[in-house]
Amino acid sequence: MTLILKTDLELQNLKLFDNTKQLEILNNEVAYIVTNGINPLEEWYDDRFEYIVTYSKLGWKDLAERFNLKDKYIFDTALLIIQLIGRLLEERAIKRFFYIPTYHTLLYNIKNIWEYYNTTYVCGEADIDVVDLIEGMAYL
Repeated sequence: MTLILKTDLELQNLKLFDNTKQLEILNNEVAYIVTNGINPLEEWYDDRFEYIVTYSKLGWKDLAERFNLKDKYIFDTALLIIQLIGRLLEERAIKRFFYIPTYHTLLYNIKNIWEYYNTTYVCGEADIDVVDLIEGMAYL
């Protein structure tokens, strides 16, 4: 019960958090929705679609190209993120709702690629290969 109340409070103040925390909160929210079979209100789709659009503007294609032969996980995950964003944008173009498990998979992979990069490549220096993406995440 306390976790749900904390998450509700965080969701009400979502824009006050930094981008990494926002991503964590959104990921936790959609995981809860999927796990509990909740059907969100129509407004929820509008609010969450803003984040899909924001994440779509990050340099996923450039990231995939830069890591093509350097890091298979980043390359494959960036391509998957591009596909997931494409699906969600296509769905939204035809209807107000989008498939929540696709959105969940998108957030999960963005969160994981971010954490993977931070643990694998960040050692007090910025890797030139991902500077644009990292700056994009940091300054959304």
